[in-house]
Amino acid sequence: GQPATVILSGNEEVNDGFRSGYRLFGGFWLDCCHSWGIGADYFDAGNDSYNFTSPEGDYITGRPFFNTETGLDDLELVSVPGELQGTAQVKSDDNLQGAGITLNHCLWRCCDPCTGNGSGVSLLSGYRYYKYDSDLSVTERLEVLQGTQTQLTVGTTFFVQDRFRTENEFNGGEIGLQGYKKRCWWWVDGLAKLGIGNNTRTVRINGTTIVSVPDDDTAVYRGGLLTSELTNIGRYSSSDFALIPEFRLGVGACLT
Repeated sequence: GQPATVILSGNEEVNDGFRSGYRLFGGFWLDCCHSWGIGADYFDAGNDSYNFTSPEGDYITGRPFFNTETGLDDLELVSVPGELQGTAQVKSDDNLQGAGITLNHCLWRCCDPCTGNGSGVSLLSGYRYYKYDSDLSVTERLEVLQGTQTQLTVGTTFFVQDRFRTENEFNGGEIGLQGYKKRCWWWVDGLAKLGIGNNTRTVRINGTTIVSVPDDDTAVYRGGLLTSELTNIGRYSSSDFALIPEFRLGVGACLT
């Protein structure tokens, strides 16, 4: 709340940038008239990540949090010049991938064998799978310095980590339409499908605190700043009905 306070990490969207991935698809017709066919596809949208480490310098840094004991906003110190030396690292990444197999039935087709021009519409139905994973962790490494104003032993180190991981898996059927129109050496094709099924959501929450005091034992606790085995550490799962649409529009050209 102070005028000179600067947010170093947070209060922003992450993992929303461009990413590189790939998609593979193919299939074959079951008859010479191209009335029935089978197709399959797989895609991986690629991984997008966010990685931040707090800088070390002559200023105070800390992690804000909501204190459930006082009911007020609070701050955990990470670095205080001459008293506490430490860094906080924030890492986040996510990944989306999917696959499916479809049965293709030609509803309408028109073609000119002399020019190669033609168009057609097919009905698609089959199985669809999607998986979306997301991971967030905040890790602190702290050391008490000579000028500490607390009763902590100089040289005491702290390792504090909070980690949250979510997994979404969709399994269901899908139905849609696919069409194309070919003109001489170029063509346009489009696709519209709807996945109908069940989405299973799983959340895994973990936390660890390790305190090492010079010439003394090292203590390990389950839980960090935002996690505790008394409140939220564990595995949580739920399922829900979901609809996932997919649209595609493409333009192609024959080079030779």
